[in-house]
Amino acid sequence: MKNTTLTPSDIPVLYISPGDSRSQAASEFLGAHGIDHLEKDISEDSDAAAQFEKLSRGNPAPLLQWDGDVLTNFSEDELVAFLHAHDQELEDS
Repeated sequence: MKNTTLTPSDIPVLYISPGDSRSQAASEFLGAHGIDHLEKDISEDSDAAAQFEKLSRGNPAPLLQWDGDVLTNFSEDELVAFLHAHDQELEDS
């Protein structure tokens, strides 16, 4: 979790599976570009796993949820578009 002072409705929630290269890449991308986010480990948190299953519609981790919008099975370009749709400016890494 990058910033603990914001609430999940203020920041994106990234559902991850540790050891998964796509989850790691998404987390690193958000951090490198200054995007505060809350990470939920679906292998350690049963509530997060249940929510992930509900939202993912069978897609693998990672999954990004923000303000009612869900992004699954995404490329870096799709992640950037999703962040821009939420008025986020990316910091240089």
